Amino acid sequence: MKKYLNLIVLLFISSFAFSQGVDRLDAFCGDWKSTSGNYFAQVYKDKNNAYKINIVDDLTTRGKPIAELAGVKASEFELTISGRNWSGKISKKDMSLKSGNQSFALKPIMRTSPTMGAKAPKDAIVLFNGKNMDAWTKVAEKDWLEGGAPADNWKILPGGILEVVPNSGSIITKQKFGDLKMHLEFRLLGDVTNGGVYLMSRYELNIKDAYGTVGGTPIGFGNVSDPKDLYPSFNMAFPPMQWQTFDIDFRAPRFDATGTKKIENARITLVHNGVTIYDDVEIVSVKGSTAKLGEAGVGPVYLQDHGTAYQFRNIWVIDKTLKGTENFQTVEAKSGQDDDSETVSPTKKGGNKAGGKKGGGRKNAGTTVGADVALKNGSKKTSVNNNSADQKSGKKKGSSNKRYDASYEGELNPFYADKSVNTTYIFSDKPAPASEFVHPGILINSGQLEEIRNRVNNGIEPQKTAFMALKDSRYGALDYMPTAYDTVSCGPYSNPDIGCKDEQSDVIAAYSQALLWVITRNKTYAENAIRIMNEWSYTLNGGHNYANGPVQAAWCGSVWPRAAEIIRYTYDGWKESDIARFQNMLRTQYLPSIIHGNCENGNKELAMSEALINIGVFNDDKEVFDLGVKMWRGRTPAYIYLKSDGPTPIEPPGCGMAIWGNKGYTPEFVDGLLQETARDTHHAWMAFASMVNAAETAYIQGVDLYGEEGERIMAAMEFQGQYLKPNNRPWPEHLEFALNPTWEIAYNHFHNRKGNNLPKIGAVIPTNRPTGTNHHIIWETLTHGEMGN
Repeated sequence: MKKYLNLIVLLFISSFAFSQGVDRLDAFCGDWKSTSGNYFAQVYKDKNNAYKINIVDDLTTRGKPIAELAGVKASEFELTISGRNWSGKISKKDMSLKSGNQSFALKPIMRTSPTMGAKAPKDAIVLFNGKNMDAWTKVAEKDWLEGGAPADNWKILPGGILEVVPNSGSIITKQKFGDLKMHLEFRLLGDVTNGGVYLMSRYELNIKDAYGTVGGTPIGFGNVSDPKDLYPSFNMAFPPMQWQTFDIDFRAPRFDATGTKKIENARITLVHNGVTIYDDVEIVSVKGSTAKLGEAGVGPVYLQDHGTAYQFRNIWVIDKTLKGTENFQTVEAKSGQDDDSETVSPTKKGGNKAGGKKGGGRKNAGTTVGADVALKNGSKKTSVNNNSADQKSGKKKGSSNKRYDASYEGELNPFYADKSVNTTYIFSDKPAPASEFVHPGILINSGQLEEIRNRVNNGIEPQKTAFMALKDSRYGALDYMPTAYDTVSCGPYSNPDIGCKDEQSDVIAAYSQALLWVITRNKTYAENAIRIMNEWSYTLNGGHNYANGPVQAAWCGSVWPRAAEIIRYTYDGWKESDIARFQNMLRTQYLPSIIHGNCENGNKELAMSEALINIGVFNDDKEVFDLGVKMWRGRTPAYIYLKSDGPTPIEPPGCGMAIWGNKGYTPEFVDGLLQETARDTHHAWMAFASMVNAAETAYIQGVDLYGEEGERIMAAMEFQGQYLKPNNRPWPEHLEFALNPTWEIAYNHFHNRKGNNLPKIGAVIPTNRPTGTNHHIIWETLTHGEMGN
């Protein structure tokens, strides 16, 4: 999103104050940018009129800020700022912040929409020219379509501004429109606001106080909050007292020759402050308060009074209404009918769906719009269970109340109930005493680290390009700042998500910074890795909870030791007391979630086995390491099928037969089929990565798990490879295949080290380079691409 900011950020503070209306402007509130350009601050007042400050690396983020701070007004020109490990102040036009040994200076900035002040084309109808309300009428009481009374209930202010007078009533256009293009500008005044513009008085584009909010309903979406996982992944809202823009392209529903039966749904594109947030979205039906209106060929534009003052200006439309549709109308819906929850299909154009990676897929990031609309359901696969009770009852998979309870631990595997692993805090300022393990020896040994450095420094591919991808990523930023939590709560479908994505980002960053330290010998990277690890080890004390807490602990518990192992054994700046504290964190905050195994899908137990092996090495705890090896040996042969297993797959110990099908479909059992292949490509290859990562670490430590199950692992790679470019074998019915940022480690071992011929996956891997990051799958091309021994 930063590339958009470069286009729309203006630094003219004097003109900002003039254009925004200094009588209402709070000099502290708004956007601030660090002099380094890497961080921003959002200063705003909450509903209790208290100052809040979000520290972010992207002004458009909807995720949790790097830090959430509070401000107290010390004088007319000074605001004192404080928060956990943070302090600072705003003095006139300067903000200074300090966190630990880092200091930041920030200056106020103003974002301006590139469509601000857009002039009405010659063929446009100007709905508000700043002088009169001739195009409008006041809505009749309890009506959405009829007016009659003059629209004199709102105020026209100097500068051509139209202000909503709270509780005076909404207004509609006298003219009715079908297809249209529309431009309008609006401004919030600092109060809690929930207004909007309705097209055809039916389809709402919500206008609300979304600036600075974490999560929540974004501007443009409307009042119906479901489905949350399809919100845009970014927030284009500007601060209060700054003008914003909507640019709308609307296509009315289409009707048959009788004009009473809808044959095509309405569609809408919304550009908010110059960025497309909903692109050609199909609107299935009218919902909520306007459902009683049914759908029609034309309707008025409706501006809402919802009890709070806010402002409009420069409103115009290009009328593209189809002739002859003026009387088209579906049969009205019954008042008080039940509302189905919204369901949504992806847009036909490319881009990430909402909730995807921060900074990606801006144009098509959202696929839903409108408070009172339902959107078309797609054909995406959603379930892994065959004929589950939840599916029969119409519920989402795994949506029982228990799964949404913080105490839910998943389906613990009784096979691992009898254990002697220590999960209690060890009170010592010294790390655990050294044992028989090789150090550094988690995924990468000292020889590999040196070889990576040599290859990068000598420009050898694929390491050269892979290194640049790491260095240029947000995880490789020299000023990366962690965000730690005392408890990480990860529920189904990211509900709740309290610290989950932040923890995953921070473990990837710690490992990334450790690798950058080894390659560049820039101590800043090593200190950054230490800061990230210390921040978490000094903060996390409540572990991981909710249904996805255990697998979250496994993913992150796999990666923390990789970073810690590199730093501890290649850099002398990490205090022994902090290393001991970090070992205690792994012991007390991660092990309790993973030592029991899991009888749900195999990706979870394989992730746990990797985490146990890695924690065992870093903590010099052979019992933990051995439990991880035991779990790996139990789950791996039950996850990849070979015909030599017999007509059905091997059962994982303690759990019974795993689920190999999806929605009643079970694929043919062939060599290399993974247990979750029918579910989706994503989970299957996350499981594979855990399996191989664990085997690689064990191999360094003298335990050849590769040798035990190499036939399965190679079969899985060749099975997958045949369906990917350039091989392109047609997919079996009901199965899907895609590139994933893995395979490098396994291919390096079996082909480059051991000389096995793997032509199918061997042809795929070059097309997949350089690999990036996904949970515990991190920079494989850099660390293992063509590395051999």
